[in-house]
Amino acid sequence: MFTIARAGVPPVEQLIHQGCALIELGQPEADAISEVASAAPSFFRLSHAEKAKCGLGPAAGYRPYGIEYSNSPERPDEMETFSTTAASASHSSGLPAGCARDFHDRTAVAFGLLEPLAERLVVALAENLTRRSWMEALRGALQSWSCLQVNHSRPSKARSEFINEIHEDGHFLTLAYATAEGLELAQADGGFKSVRTAPNQMVIMLGGIASLMTNGRLRPLYHRVRSVPTCKERVSILFFADLAPNLCQPWISGEINRTVDIAANVRANPARFGLQGHGTE
Repeated sequence: MFTIARAGVPPVEQLIHQGCALIELGQPEADAISEVASAAPSFFRLSHAEKAKCGLGPAAGYRPYGIEYSNSPERPDEMETFSTTAASASHSSGLPAGCARDFHDRTAVAFGLLEPLAERLVVALAENLTRRSWMEALRGALQSWSCLQVNHSRPSKARSEFINEIHEDGHFLTLAYATAEGLELAQADGGFKSVRTAPNQMVIMLGGIASLMTNGRLRPLYHRVRSVPTCKERVSILFFADLAPNLCQPWISGEINRTVDIAANVRANPARFGLQGHGTE
């Protein structure tokens, strides 16, 4: 399904035609992902009382099971999470000393490395589709409206077939890495393809904002995560990338987006999944 794109080479054609691509990370990004993945189990094994101290405002820090959902609040996702934003990245002093603060600091480093990677991907797509230069216009466009989220699940103990039911993330794009199998990508024929990332790889998945910005030329990638019974613990690291609302003027206009307020969709997207927004104008 995938031709793996080399580090630094945006897989534009794969994203345009498939809505997804598999990329090889540069060494700094791969090391940062490894640091987060290795620290996550210790953090999530803390007591609920200790993890409850690790909130960083309404949209960052720790969230327990039962809050986030893919389609319905009656069927919450089978996971707990920890999120880092540009605003929260420098606020680890409010966390308990020890592994919680160390974990946060590692996620902040990963955010700082994945944000420019996501920006390069967005710029490459914009330039390919419009034949215009977008580097200056989009520099820094993702920082305040993007989020790094670490999901922790115990698939062998899950109560349902899926950790996450089928959905698209609603953002412009998602960069995804997981320590274990389970991710399944929807195919054109209605089936699903299982994808597993190596330690130096991430999957890029386009979302609803990419589709709206291009009048449907880019297609959102629907996916789900299966609860594999033999998997005791699964950590996924996700970078959800979005444009600042003031930059959400369509690159390609047409019937699909003519009456859509794309900026409002960016602001409202977290609520679709039971979460609170975090961006700043």
